[in-house]
Amino acid sequence: MKKLVEFESYSLTFATLSGKIKVLENVSFSINHNEVFALVGETGCGKTVTAISILNLLPVNAIRSGRIFFNGTEIDDKTVELIRGRDVAMIFQDPTSSLNPLYTVEKQLMDILVTRQHMSKKEAGLKMPELLKQVQLYDVDRILKSYPHELSGGMRQRIMIAMALACKPKLLIADEPTTALDVTVQRQILYLIAQIKEKNQLSILFITHDMGIVAQIADRVGVMYAGMMVEIAPKKTIFEKPLHPYTAGLMSCIFNPKKKTRPKPIAGSVPSFNSFSNECRFHSRCGISRKICSEISPELVEIEPGHLVACHACGGVRDD
Repeated sequence: MKKLVEFESYSLTFATLSGKIKVLENVSFSINHNEVFALVGETGCGKTVTAISILNLLPVNAIRSGRIFFNGTEIDDKTVELIRGRDVAMIFQDPTSSLNPLYTVEKQLMDILVTRQHMSKKEAGLKMPELLKQVQLYDVDRILKSYPHELSGGMRQRIMIAMALACKPKLLIADEPTTALDVTVQRQILYLIAQIKEKNQLSILFITHDMGIVAQIADRVGVMYAGMMVEIAPKKTIFEKPLHPYTAGLMSCIFNPKKKTRPKPIAGSVPSFNSFSNECRFHSRCGISRKICSEISPELVEIEPGHLVACHACGGVRDD
């Protein structure tokens, strides 16, 4: 399939008063046209900074290396201005803090359509009801005149999706968009995102720590641990044949009513990012760790077509 987004050996370091902290290490993966790529991992593993790197929404103390491509063009300070809010749109985790509390929904949608799509106010006025109906909000007049605090959490998230769709994106970044919602609304939002993806033929980078959500929505999955991509595979492969010990650990945390065993948590916790050198970042928590794991970081290698893993036990050994 044709690649829409591609990361090539991308690393990210933050310069702090206490020294440099490398939060992403040689991240390489791609997102194809018209697919949902789920980026999975524990809180703080680097999922969100990976996503916002596409839009260059990084703090001033960020130091980047490697390359990111969008539709074959390398993203830099100039090209990012052409895609941000146009070809690439983002839905954030908390719609309450993402929406402006001082403006009505109508005002916020109007601003996007006029500034990003260069519509007249009349054209934007005709487009807004269509966008709301696309996200299954049918009480159009009331919602447009409402302020964010007057709407439920699920409705605010739908507004965020409508605002993203107003940009006519080729890539939609969804950063844990269902975390703050109850289970019923969560399912509705996931179903809505899946519908929108099919109707608009767009790609989605879906960030989550919930493997249950991955099972519902993803086409392919990238598993991240402590700033490194440790496994990439189609969803079916990840669930049925996980190779990296961390991925297998994530799968063992899921309750399966068909099995008699209880969910088993992964032992230990993620070490501090500034404690890493050249070792495998998971070796201190790994049940099959070898001597080489504490000395050399494994490369992400293709074990079989479409299935990549960074683990010495699976052959991910560096040549240098």
